[in-house]
Formats: sequence, structure tokens, C-alpha cells
Amino acid sequence: MSQKKGNTIVTRYKINSGGGMPQKIALVTDLHDRSGQEALELLRKEKPDLIAAAGDFMERCDEENGIITSAEMERWQEVTSRHRAMYKIIKTVTAVGRKFWGEQQQRGAGLKFLIQAAKIAPVCYSVGNHEWYFLPEDYRKFKENHIILLDNEDIEFITDSGRVLIGGLSTRYDLDWLKRFGQKKGTKILLCHHPEYYKKFIRGTGLDQFDLVLSGHVHGGQWRIGTCGILAPGQGFFPEYCYGMYDKKLIISGGLANTAGVPRFGNPKEIVIIEQEKERN
Repeated sequence: MSQKKGNTIVTRYKINSGGGMPQKIALVTDLHDRSGQEALELLRKEKPDLIAAAGDFMERCDEENGIITSAEMERWQEVTSRHRAMYKIIKTVTAVGRKFWGEQQQRGAGLKFLIQAAKIAPVCYSVGNHEWYFLPEDYRKFKENHIILLDNEDIEFITDSGRVLIGGLSTRYDLDWLKRFGQKKGTKILLCHHPEYYKKFIRGTGLDQFDLVLSGHVHGGQWRIGTCGILAPGQGFFPEYCYGMYDKKLIISGGLANTAGVPRFGNPKEIVIIEQEKERN
């Protein structure tokens, strides 16, 4: 039975994957510097072995403080070349009425969430499209609180079940690193904020070497009718990869915040719990 805290639910998946996989993984995404107290309370109850934070926890996307521009970030995501009209619609809709529907941003809330989450279980944190840069204090807090930042990087993670490799593919992706990571021997988990990157770079290619790919970014499509999401950045209307499990390995979370100028519909905020299926005797 799914748990619920306020407007946040727990969604569960069972997987049968390689040795070394943590018995219980919590996938959290897209807090966008909003309050994460409901999610933290659920995480404390779940007691996961690993928390996979797949991007967009912090709002680090203003051109005054970073060396990256909005236009450059759009080109990385191919927004301007493939989805110009759709992207303009999204920006217009989210701008109009945000003060009525969108949750208010709280300065530093994303970092505070990660710090509190790291007290529950080890946190691996990959980089999303709202995280153009990090401040020196961010890096200091990551180190002090044992938050493992994976910016086109991978680590070896030791669990009670054995050894697993965990990597994070950033919005500004490094495909050379992804290839090296994919070729490593062992059970591999990829945190990849953008589910469209799975289709573009991984599925059906020589890089399809991952046991589990964990994504967010599209907020479940904002409005959902059954299993169908309505709109997703980078994919357009009725997106192919929006929410749930695909190919028995890609899992996409609906995210932890409502940043849009329209309310969620049929699409509550969520944390995802992924558990290993127990072997039958």
C-alpha cells in the first residue's frame, strides 16, 4: 500500500537486477528550492539504503552568477532547434498565474533538503537543467555533509549485497565519460535527470549497459490522465517518457514540487522506492 504525507505519495517498484544493488533505493527529483518536509518525513519512515537525487534540487540558473547563459543551456537540451514553439508555450503558461498556483521558492531549501536527507542514507546527487553552476559554499556543504555530487562522474558504492557502480549524467552531458562508465564491469546505476537522454544516447545503442536508469525533469507531465502525461520539456505534448517504469530499467519520478503556473492534475508529488525482488527458494 502506498504511503502519503500531505500532497506527497510513495510509489513503489520491484526490480530483479544484478548483484550488489542496494535492497532499497529512494529516488527523489525536482525540488527546485521548495519545501521538502513531507518528502523527508516519508524518507525517514522508509529508511532506504541509498537516496538517488536525480537533479534540480537547487535553483542555480541566473546568468549574473554563472558562466552559462540561458541560450546555451537550451542548446544543450535542443530546446531551440526542436521544440521552440512548445518551449514558448511552457514558459508562458508557467509565468501566468504562478503566484496563484506555484509553490513559493525558499532560498536554500534544496541544499537544506539534501543535508537532511544525507542523515537518513547516503545521497548521490546528479546535476539537472536548473543547476548551471554551484557556489563555493555549496561544494563545502556537500563535502561536510557527505553528499556525493556526480557531475558526469561515477563512484563505487559498497552495500550489504556487494559492489555497485553509480554515475550521474548531467544536463551538460559528457558522452565520453558515459561510454567509459558503461564499459565498466559490474552492476551499474545511472542517474540521468533527462529521460529524453535515455532515448537519445542509451536505448538501443552500445551504451545500453546500465541495470537501472533514474530520471525526473518532466514533473510527470504536470497533468496526467491515467498513464498519459500531457506535456514535457524536451519531448512536447503527450511525451513518450514521462512517468513510471520503461524497459524494466528506466524509472521516472513525478518530482517533489509544483513550480508551474497551473496546478498538478492526477499527478501528485512523489518519492519513488525501488526494492530488489527477493529470490524464491
